[in-house]
Amino acid sequence: MKLILFLFSICLNSTDNPKPLSKIGVLYYTFIDTNLRVELLKNISSTYSCTVTEISGMATIPKGAYYKPRNRYRAVIVLDELRKIPDFDRIIGITSKDISDTNNGIYDWGIIGLGSCPGKACVISTFRIKTPDKKLFNDRFIKIALHEIGHTFGLPHCTFSKQCFMESASGSIKTVDGETRALCTNCKKLLNQLN
Repeated sequence: MKLILFLFSICLNSTDNPKPLSKIGVLYYTFIDTNLRVELLKNISSTYSCTVTEISGMATIPKGAYYKPRNRYRAVIVLDELRKIPDFDRIIGITSKDISDTNNGIYDWGIIGLGSCPGKACVISTFRIKTPDKKLFNDRFIKIALHEIGHTFGLPHCTFSKQCFMESASGSIKTVDGETRALCTNCKKLLNQLN
């Protein structure tokens, strides 16, 4: 897969963390409106004190990930492909296709996102967050992206605050709707320890 990098870097220098900034790549398998893309990059950068780079051009979701019986894509196979992309510490793939993973003994459990914890790659899907309310859609999109990237840094699901975006959705988009775009105090401390 030949990828041309389009640098759309936003840097946020943190006086609390003098370590080198992480480089996060954003790969689109689907169209996302320009304003929402800019908002996403700003939120990733400010939350994780990193540089964020969009990978230009629309990518094709790996054919090997397709699970025909349910017309879904296996998220773990998408992660395997994302890990192969060089030059980034972490990478997030964004798709509109329905994605799934194995959960509670169910092979093909529909999900909104999956991230290696810790690891390089994560993927989110807009398939299960659709709503006619554009503002609500955008808010869900940002929180889910921040959540899955959080896993790549090693953050587990939050059990301290229902407003923290690292809380487990527990199979309900309503859980995501009740969260903010911020980490709780406990998750912020843990993130600083993990980096």
